[in-house]
Amino acid sequence: AVGEPPLFLGASAFFAIKNAIANARAEHMPAEGASNCFALNSPATAERIRMACGDAIAQRFPRQQGTRWNKLV
Repeated sequence: AVGEPPLFLGASAFFAIKNAIANARAEHMPAEGASNCFALNSPATAERIRMACGDAIAQRFPRQQGTRWNKLV
């Protein structure tokens, strides 16, 4: 037995999330011609998923490298 089935099970969850993001982008940004080509690095954290969706709330926070969109209190 090899570790291939668990590896692909994890990959299927990642690509299901990426597919859901692509659908959300198409729904929230139809006028801008939302592209299905976007980067989603692993691990797919809640922050990365939210910012990749591109809805009105995520667009209020410009993406900056090295900074987080949430504030710790």
